[in-house]
Amino acid sequence: MAFRIQIRRDTESQWAINNPVLLLAEMGYETDTNKAKFGNGVDPWNDLEYFAPVGNSGPTGPTGPSGVGPTGPAGSPGATGSAGERGATGVVGTGINYNPVSRYKAYDNLSDSQIWMVSSSTVYYGLVWTRTTTNLVITGGTGHGLVVGEYVIIRNCNVDNVWVPVTATTGTTFTVTVPNSGGFSGVEGAYSKAFKTSSESSSGCTVNAPASGDCQLLSMLVSTGSRSGSSYALDLPQSSTNGAGLNTNILNSYFPIIRAQLVSSGSIVSAAMTLSVGNPSVFTVSSLSSSLNTLIRFDF
Repeated sequence: MAFRIQIRRDTESQWAINNPVLLLAEMGYETDTNKAKFGNGVDPWNDLEYFAPVGNSGPTGPTGPSGVGPTGPAGSPGATGSAGERGATGVVGTGINYNPVSRYKAYDNLSDSQIWMVSSSTVYYGLVWTRTTTNLVITGGTGHGLVVGEYVIIRNCNVDNVWVPVTATTGTTFTVTVPNSGGFSGVEGAYSKAFKTSSESSSGCTVNAPASGDCQLLSMLVSTGSRSGSSYALDLPQSSTNGAGLNTNILNSYFPIIRAQLVSSGSIVSAAMTLSVGNPSVFTVSSLSSSLNTLIRFDF
């Protein structure tokens, strides 16, 4: 006796609507596409792959001649991406990634006294900038954290690698003063936060960190200028993440390594440094010349 076997069938759209779970090895056939699926007892119809039978391989045909088609015209450049938002690693946009270590002159009395600094800080890059005469406005992303009077190092605007103070801020922009020359706008500006000094004299100075940031003071070079004393006191910001060390007590007073030389001759001179138990963020270099301009190198 002959038996007739009828396979479960329906149209493609009805299979998709009903979406049944076929039994293991149960076949479902689409009457309008001639395609089929086999069930696994678990996945519904829409999650199953179509059955693709493998045919016998035919003989391999001859290899066609190789050739290279003509080069097509160059495509138009894509649109420049906008500046990214400030995240855990800073404002990240398109553009060049700069060395986060910067060297800059933080004080100059135009005679015989200067202060140079080397510090490390996140570089915020790929930023939109515009300039009107000497006012450079940088869109620095949401929450740049800068305040008026703090210093930044500007890169790739109408100036490059320039240490300047912030003169105005909004929630997403800040303004600095630059020379009235060069370009008027761009989309690949960059900046990093920097330290500044105050109370500068031949007997010492105070180093100030930005209110928010991740600045690390690495070294300083001080020319004291003509002197009337024999010591130099360096007052540093207290922070292990935005300063020169935690410096809250004598155990974590991150004192610098020092070296002193005379400006007039370059000769190395003896110098001593003392720590203050009562004020562990102040480091005093003593035994200096009481009259000659002296170079002091501080390495942290």
